[in-house]
Amino acid sequence: MYYTEDIRGVTPLMEAVERGEGKMACQLIAAGANFKADHVGNTSLHRSLRRNDAAMSAILVEHGAPLYSRNKI
Repeated sequence: MYYTEDIRGVTPLMEAVERGEGKMACQLIAAGANFKADHVGNTSLHRSLRRNDAAMSAILVEHGAPLYSRNKI
């Protein structure tokens, strides 16, 4: 379940990040969610930074989100 994605490559972790649901993001990561990128190369960290969500970005970095991923845009 935690490795599923929609047709755009969006994962449950990315959805939690987009919604600002830090607790859910932590639960997904603890359950084994990965930090893969969507079809245009955006990761969960890209999404949290785009939202200017410092708290979510900190959660992702503390749990090992890749810092040097580049998107395709």
